[in-house]
Amino acid sequence: MREEEIRKFFELLPNGIYIRTLTPQGRHGFFTNVDTFIDALKVIPKDQPLYFNAHELTDIDFVPVNCFEPIQRGQGIKTENIRRLRYGILDFDPIHNTEVVNGEIVKRNLTKEENQQIVKEVDAVRKELLRDGFDSIGLINSGNGAYLVFPFRGVGNPSDSIKVFKRFAVILKKRYGLNTAQIDTKTIKVSQVFKLPGSLSTKGTSTKDNPFRYAEIVEEWNPKKSCWKAIKAYVENNAVDDLVFYSSHGPELDINACMKYCQKHYPVFRGENHDYRVRIDGKGIVRDMDLDSSDFASELRIHLRDVTGILNIDKRAIDDIITFLKDEAYQKEISTLASRVYYDVKCNTVYYDMCNHKDIIEISPTQICKKDKPLGMFDQKITDKEQVEYVPTPAKDLPMLLSKVANVTNNNLLILATFLCVCFLGNCFPTAALLITGPQGTSKSTLTRFVQRIVHPQKVSLLSLSAKIQDISIALSTRLLTCFDNASSVKADVADILCSAVTKGCFQTRKLYTTSDESLIVFKSIIVINGIDIISRRTDLMERCLCLELEPILPEKRKTEREVERGFEDALPKILGAIFDAIQQALAMEDVELKTLSRMADFEQWAVKFAISMGYSVEDYQEALKANKQNLIDAVSFGNPIIFAVVELMRYKDKAKFVFQEFYAKCYEILKTKATPNELSMFPKSASSLSRALGGMEENLKAFGITFSSENVGPNKEARLTNDGSVIPNAGASDIDGKLVYEAFKKEQK
Repeated sequence: MREEEIRKFFELLPNGIYIRTLTPQGRHGFFTNVDTFIDALKVIPKDQPLYFNAHELTDIDFVPVNCFEPIQRGQGIKTENIRRLRYGILDFDPIHNTEVVNGEIVKRNLTKEENQQIVKEVDAVRKELLRDGFDSIGLINSGNGAYLVFPFRGVGNPSDSIKVFKRFAVILKKRYGLNTAQIDTKTIKVSQVFKLPGSLSTKGTSTKDNPFRYAEIVEEWNPKKSCWKAIKAYVENNAVDDLVFYSSHGPELDINACMKYCQKHYPVFRGENHDYRVRIDGKGIVRDMDLDSSDFASELRIHLRDVTGILNIDKRAIDDIITFLKDEAYQKEISTLASRVYYDVKCNTVYYDMCNHKDIIEISPTQICKKDKPLGMFDQKITDKEQVEYVPTPAKDLPMLLSKVANVTNNNLLILATFLCVCFLGNCFPTAALLITGPQGTSKSTLTRFVQRIVHPQKVSLLSLSAKIQDISIALSTRLLTCFDNASSVKADVADILCSAVTKGCFQTRKLYTTSDESLIVFKSIIVINGIDIISRRTDLMERCLCLELEPILPEKRKTEREVERGFEDALPKILGAIFDAIQQALAMEDVELKTLSRMADFEQWAVKFAISMGYSVEDYQEALKANKQNLIDAVSFGNPIIFAVVELMRYKDKAKFVFQEFYAKCYEILKTKATPNELSMFPKSASSLSRALGGMEENLKAFGITFSSENVGPNKEARLTNDGSVIPNAGASDIDGKLVYEAFKKEQK
């Protein structure tokens, strides 16, 4: 006997316990004190299994008290001796517990691994019941199988109560088809006895591989909490007796009853795009499916087969039930259905989907914790990959951790760290796109994959930036983070789609197999793109971007792919922990007032908070952002034919004023003589197009000391320019004064 387990058990059932042996010359007794019981064990062999019943008895005159005595004929606990039930116990018996000995099938003790697998599966059932509203459920390893203990705190008539509990057991047995054990519903009765924790299990044969084991308490329960109301509600909500009626053709489904049953068994919800979803909950794993999917139809058919015993279920019955559930979903309020991350602005709480079909991470201003996945918050796609478990890490360590996987300058390291943190706020405001550029061999694709695995791990590799707008729209509509690999220049319509994705866009097309029905693809995604050069000279797109220019990797610092992967996998749990800590600190901060804001104002305000959580100042971040933006402006200007023409036009001039038609003609003449054919083809085709393009290039021109403005004068529009001489020579200066000419600027950029 194991005294420690016995004492723990007596504390959990403090009102007295009836204990007996099951040997032919059995002994029994009713014990109210654990110390007395320990003393009384001296008359019981050490390897003798003991069994208990701890219900409230009518009287105890028929059984010895606080001692063991032989059981006389007619003695022993019976149903009429039970006044009130104090618990319900489900006995999970092993399925594979026999072996052939001398040509006969005999019971055997399980191996340690088999026993632990049963305990693990039964514990999954226990956890799911707790999620269903049960207050406290105990788990006992009987030494071979397992028990689930449901405290009742005393209920009414024992015979009536045990009938309800037996129905509960039958429902669970049908609902949970465990691989290693099944519920023994035949032995459920008031006077049933069970293996006493601390007692040795000697069922079956014992060998070196299959040893006898002591029963032990795996999960304790609270005897002051009752599961009785939850059990009755569970039976009422999952009763299947009325799902079948009998006709001359045999048993058939009662469709109306099945609809009501499925309404309780399958929670449904809908998203903002009229997508109807249903939750499948089993063995601690939850899956959200489309109601119209073949997967759910198959799931529904299998479940109804299990609970009704009818094998041939008509397809029309399945269709009718699904239609009923869609009508039910339509009545629900629209759910969030976010991809991977949801920031609840009202509650100031961030939720991150681990994509393991059960857990989310909840981050509030006061704590970071793991919780069960709520209904109707996340839309997990088949391509989503499970995230690793995070390791709690201070936010200040994030830049250092990223420096091990990203070959960038310190300023850009801060930009990358804050960008990653902002990604974990989801799409609640426009988030800057991230461009990763650099010459060949700078690990651009590797860093892009790492960003993807930190924010939104996916089973698919990085995407190519297709020229088909519809394909890009579909990709952007299904992901929190969309990563494009090895992109070069993009056409104007692709640049427009990428701009729209930052704020929220919509692509309209004709629905397949129809002539007039339209289909809308709504998309909003955080974008990461890598390539040797920036993908566009369009300022409307570039103003929505951050740019990380990777430095060439020195030969002595190069590593094998395996070394790089191992380093990242080691750092990833800590990177996630540091990001979560930064988010918690940022959520607790008041808004930071900034003197100036960029076009991505919300992004910048949150990025500043994250920088502060890592130990940087507001000025540190804004200087890093300013430098990043200036480098991007320079990169956009390099190779832009409009900038080329204006710079050449303003060389050796302080001021200039042109009617736009004249201005356009002069710029075009410059390009015809000095620009490449490709640059000339990118130049606007009319004066009005040039006017619109220049409206977004003020910052680019300022990089060359040129200020541009336009004004309507009578019927004409005038272009007015000034050159402060800080970059290119103005009036009275010459090239030898050290001022940059455009060709020198190009050479410097290269």
